[in-house]
Amino acid sequence: MMSSPHVHVRHGVVDRHGALDKETSMSTREPQTEVQSAIEEATNQQIEAFGRQDAAGCASVYTTQGAMLPPNADIAWGRPAIQEVW
Repeated sequence: MMSSPHVHVRHGVVDRHGALDKETSMSTREPQTEVQSAIEEATNQQIEAFGRQDAAGCASVYTTQGAMLPPNADIAWGRPAIQEVW
Protein backbone atom coordinates (compact mmCIF):
# COMPACT_ATOMS: atom_id res chain seq x y z
CA MET A 1 0.00 0.00 0.00
CA MET A 2 1.27 3.48 -0.83
CA SER A 3 1.96 6.09 1.83
CA SER A 4 -0.65 8.72 2.55
CA PRO A 5 0.58 11.84 0.70
CA HIS A 6 -1.11 15.17 1.20
CA VAL A 7 -3.39 16.41 -1.54
CA HIS A 8 -2.47 20.02 -2.26
CA VAL A 9 -5.11 22.51 -3.26
CA ARG A 10 -4.56 26.04 -4.53
CA HIS A 11 -5.14 27.84 -1.23
CA GLY A 12 -4.62 25.20 1.41
CA VAL A 13 -3.70 21.65 2.21
CA VAL A 14 -6.29 18.94 2.63
CA ASP A 15 -5.18 15.65 4.14
CA ARG A 16 -6.58 12.30 3.04
CA HIS A 17 -9.31 12.61 5.68
CA GLY A 18 -10.52 15.97 4.38
CA ALA A 19 -9.07 18.14 7.16
CA LEU A 20 -8.18 21.58 5.85
CA ASP A 21 -5.14 23.42 7.20
CA LYS A 22 -6.88 26.77 7.73
CA GLU A 23 -3.71 28.77 8.23
CA THR A 24 -2.36 27.67 4.86
CA SER A 25 -5.71 28.28 3.21
CA MET A 26 -5.62 31.95 4.24
CA SER A 27 -2.58 32.70 2.04
CA THR A 28 -2.52 35.62 -0.38
CA ARG A 29 -4.47 34.88 -3.54
CA GLU A 30 -3.12 35.22 -7.04
CA PRO A 31 -4.99 37.51 -9.38
CA GLN A 32 -8.19 35.75 -10.41
CA THR A 33 -7.46 36.09 -14.12
CA GLU A 34 -4.20 34.09 -13.86
CA VAL A 35 -5.89 31.28 -11.96
CA GLN A 36 -8.87 31.27 -14.31
CA SER A 37 -6.58 31.17 -17.37
CA ALA A 38 -4.63 28.21 -15.98
CA ILE A 39 -7.84 26.32 -15.24
CA GLU A 40 -9.25 27.01 -18.70
CA GLU A 41 -6.00 25.91 -20.39
CA ALA A 42 -5.88 22.62 -18.45
CA THR A 43 -9.58 22.01 -19.13
CA ASN A 44 -9.08 22.55 -22.87
CA GLN A 45 -6.08 20.18 -22.88
CA GLN A 46 -8.18 17.57 -21.08
CA ILE A 47 -11.10 17.92 -23.50
CA GLU A 48 -8.85 17.67 -26.56
CA ALA A 49 -7.01 14.61 -25.22
CA PHE A 50 -10.30 12.93 -24.30
CA GLY A 51 -11.63 13.57 -27.81
CA ARG A 52 -8.54 11.87 -29.27
CA GLN A 53 -8.97 8.96 -26.82
CA ASP A 54 -5.46 9.83 -25.60
CA ALA A 55 -5.07 8.43 -22.07
CA ALA A 56 -1.53 9.81 -21.71
CA GLY A 57 -2.78 13.25 -22.75
CA CYS A 58 -5.61 13.08 -20.23
CA ALA A 59 -3.18 12.11 -17.49
CA SER A 60 -0.73 14.86 -18.47
CA VAL A 61 -2.89 17.60 -16.94
CA TYR A 62 -2.32 16.05 -13.49
CA THR A 63 0.87 16.63 -11.50
CA THR A 64 3.29 13.71 -11.19
CA GLN A 65 2.04 13.25 -7.63
CA GLY A 66 -1.61 13.93 -8.57
CA ALA A 67 -4.63 11.93 -7.55
CA MET A 68 -7.83 11.01 -9.39
CA LEU A 69 -11.04 9.90 -7.71
CA PRO A 70 -12.77 7.64 -10.25
CA PRO A 71 -16.33 6.59 -9.42
CA ASN A 72 -16.69 3.23 -7.66
CA ALA A 73 -12.93 2.64 -7.61
CA ASP A 74 -9.86 3.26 -5.48
CA ILE A 75 -7.96 6.54 -5.71
CA ALA A 76 -5.47 6.57 -8.58
CA TRP A 77 -2.19 8.09 -7.29
CA GLY A 78 0.31 9.51 -9.81
CA ARG A 79 0.21 9.92 -13.58
CA PRO A 80 0.77 6.25 -14.51
CA ALA A 81 -2.19 5.15 -12.36
CA ILE A 82 -4.32 8.03 -13.64
CA GLN A 83 -3.47 7.10 -17.21
CA GLU A 84 -4.67 3.55 -16.53
CA VAL A 85 -8.05 4.95 -15.40
CA TRP A 86 -8.43 6.90 -18.63
